[in-house]
Amino acid sequence: MKINSKYLGLVTKKFNDFFLVDLKNQENSGNSEKFLCKVKKSINFKDQLIYVGDKVAIEKIDFKSKRAVITSLKKEKIF
Repeated sequence: MKINSKYLGLVTKKFNDFFLVDLKNQENSGNSEKFLCKVKKSINFKDQLIYVGDKVAIEKIDFKSKRAVITSLKKEKIF
């Protein structure tokens, strides 16, 4: 089953070109699902790299195979 909605997740692990993203379940905040994600190729992050701990938006979520695509990076400003 594929869904085209955007969800916000947290990068918990990076290896090669893949990222492990935790997606918290909105109904029960204690549960989270992990998805293996790649970055959408047409996206330019303006020379920003994705690191563990970054918040990312994911789309094209396949709940059966636990895969998704990172579509944007949500950087928090640190003052």
